[in-house]
Amino acid sequence: MNDERTNFLYLPTLLLLAIATSIDALAVEVSFAMLDLGIVVPIVIIGAVIFVVCFIGTEIGDKIGHLLGNKLQIAGGIIRTRIVL
Repeated sequence: MNDERTNFLYLPTLLLLAIATSIDALAVEVSFAMLDLGIVVPIVIIGAVIFVVCFIGTEIGDKIGHLLGNKLQIAGGIIRTRIVL
């Protein structure tokens, strides 16, 4: 069995993820500005939700990721692409 894993600490990967995160954050900031919302409450809510979802996703991925391998990554990419479109 080939047990190669993606190294997420590889500099080009980190840079690409940082750019994607920055673009996402910019979209949220523009949305808040257009809605004239306060920033503190949404930040706390968004941070808490992201923490919980990431924690659960990491736990699930750790438990079933080795069973599904790359198939799960492909499915995730398809789902994310569908959400964007």
